[in-house]
Amino acid sequence: KRAAEEISQPFIFYLHPWEVDPDQPRIPGASALSRFRHYTNLKRCMNRLGHLLEDFSFTTVAQVIDAAKEQKPLDVFDYRTIEKNRVTAGAEAS
Repeated sequence: KRAAEEISQPFIFYLHPWEVDPDQPRIPGASALSRFRHYTNLKRCMNRLGHLLEDFSFTTVAQVIDAAKEQKPLDVFDYRTIEKNRVTAGAEAS
């Protein structure tokens, strides 16, 4: 939530359908990493989703694009540039 407030622009949130089913069947023979990724915190997901629905407004990507076309281009964050700036700043400090 804090990050969304800092950038104050639309962002995409995606939730896998299996993330809202804590009673989903377990896959026999899945690796420890797969089990961790797929089954950890499943029981908390619906509560977290409820908080997201309370805290944010949601719309379609098409509506965001149409609104942006009418107002101004969307600001795009290029995380590669941020990382490049960190590397450059670190090199200058050496």
